[in-house]
Amino acid sequence: MTDGTFWNSVLFTLKYTLIITPIELFLGYALALIVRRRFRGVAFFRAAYFAPVVVGFASGAYIFLLLIQPESGLFDQILQGLGITSAPLPWLTDSNFALFTVVLMITWKTLGTSIILLMVGMQSVPEEIREASLMDGASWFKREWFITLPLMRSSVALVLMLNLTGSFLAFDQFFVMTHGGPNQSTVTIVMWIYTNAFVRYRLGYSAALSILLLVLLVIFTVAQIRALRDRSEES
Repeated sequence: MTDGTFWNSVLFTLKYTLIITPIELFLGYALALIVRRRFRGVAFFRAAYFAPVVVGFASGAYIFLLLIQPESGLFDQILQGLGITSAPLPWLTDSNFALFTVVLMITWKTLGTSIILLMVGMQSVPEEIREASLMDGASWFKREWFITLPLMRSSVALVLMLNLTGSFLAFDQFFVMTHGGPNQSTVTIVMWIYTNAFVRYRLGYSAALSILLLVLLVIFTVAQIRALRDRSEES
């Protein structure tokens, strides 16, 4: 309870989770709306969105490290070529930019999973219901908000649960890209557990931290399940 670095890691992990989870859900839903339709070339877009998922977290992190190199990185060259910036950006030397860079990498890396799960949920909604609402004059927004979303509640719950759990267990991307810096501003809970176990050799202490992390995950997961549970399943 008196470990300041641990509580800082908890706050940072919560901040990271609150940023990446809505991005994965809303952006994933928007792209799922596009690829759920059948049109020429849709298979290419589905494969392109899902392709980064098969790349390992560490490999994806190293790819982004190459893209953000100050002198040779593609990102800075594009931004300077378009006149958006006049000098290389502090991708990993500023705490806010470091978090933004990791969020950008994780969005590219894991968004495909959210898209596929949400698309499957959308396709499970009976087409007859959509056609009936269309005949009743319901707008596109009302069809999505009052029909599609309630009927795919379980898919949304699964996406939220996977993203929340993955965010709380974030390690590879920060370990490779930021090393917890600058000034330990990007230390996640798992990174602090790793540091205590394999750098400081405080195995008992790291085990206690792991149990506390497990308790936090169980609390958040149960809360999500209760909040998004289909009311018909409770009756």
